[in-house]
Amino acid sequence: MRVLIAFDKFKGSMSAKAACNAAAETMLERHPDWECRSAPLTDGGEGFAEIITEALGGQIVSDIATFPDGRQGTAIRGRIRSANITQRLRKILQLPPEGDLAIVEMAQTAGYGLVTDPENRDPWKLTTHGVGEQLDQASDKEVSAILMGIGGSATNDLGCGALEALGLTAFDPEGRKVSPITPAHWKHICGFHPFPKTARPALRIACDVSHPLHGPDGAAAVFGPQKGLVSHDIPRMQSEMERIGDLLSETFGGSEALARQPGMGAAGGIAFGLSLAWPDTRLIPGFECVANTLGIDNLLQWADLVITGEGRFDATSLSGKGPGSILRAAQSKGIPTCVLAGQIEANIRQDSGKTGDNVRLVPISDPDIPLNESMRMGIESIRKSIRQLFP
Repeated sequence: MRVLIAFDKFKGSMSAKAACNAAAETMLERHPDWECRSAPLTDGGEGFAEIITEALGGQIVSDIATFPDGRQGTAIRGRIRSANITQRLRKILQLPPEGDLAIVEMAQTAGYGLVTDPENRDPWKLTTHGVGEQLDQASDKEVSAILMGIGGSATNDLGCGALEALGLTAFDPEGRKVSPITPAHWKHICGFHPFPKTARPALRIACDVSHPLHGPDGAAAVFGPQKGLVSHDIPRMQSEMERIGDLLSETFGGSEALARQPGMGAAGGIAFGLSLAWPDTRLIPGFECVANTLGIDNLLQWADLVITGEGRFDATSLSGKGPGSILRAAQSKGIPTCVLAGQIEANIRQDSGKTGDNVRLVPISDPDIPLNESMRMGIESIRKSIRQLFP
């Protein structure tokens, strides 16, 4: 039996890699004659830099960078040598024909998990400054492109913090500098001075979110509450985002239509800010990027059984996220599939039409155990479920 194990992260419990390793080790303990291959998944958030860099035989680099609440800390990024990047992958990722590739993960410097004090989880006060620092540090003369994942962010600043790290300055009506350029300070800003134009690597942003920047489907309305934005503040945040977005467009000569493009509302609008200011910036489909980098199609051709899952498997999982996409692809090839998740949305469990035939949905958490304790038991819960499913 050939088993493909492809988990995404179990947020707050275990990484995608740890979940895959636990499942593979337990499976081989039970069935030593079976063959297991692991393909840790990422939606562009936590684990993106490590997973992509490892898959392409690259090197992990550590930086000291600014976290969203202003603290300094260590963040990693990846570096892939030109010789490791096939022309096919360059075409898929829309990369230049030559040069090294840097991998930047927004969650390393602007991730929700970095804001450890719940009282500081306020998108008015948080910054993407560290993202700009890492983009700058990744931009050496041998790097022709940067691939950036933007999942798991805590911020909603249009990328202003990142642009400030790259040299953008804001000023008030009296001409005084306004810093930091966080949403809490936007009310004082009447204009920007752009940073000098310099040669920079191409920037490819892996993104599966199709939301525009503004409106009822925009960044503040849809993702703001997840980041701590209270409901009565959403209209004010939307209004300020529109005003600051217009000022950024004037500063960098951008089109008003950019804000309406799909994906501009992802990660607090950072794709919008970078698309205005960073030459040759493009959004590329996130899961497609990961799938091609990991060789998922080839792994599915090889597999007799697929095991996938994540912390919570719900409707969003079936709308382009990694585990749902793996499930769909496996079903199209007639491969039996097991979905293991901390929680599985009730209507998905009750309606097999949502997932297809030959699929087993297995919640690994005990509903009688408190959530915090269940999250601490993540690895053992994976092992226990594998033992029960494949005795």
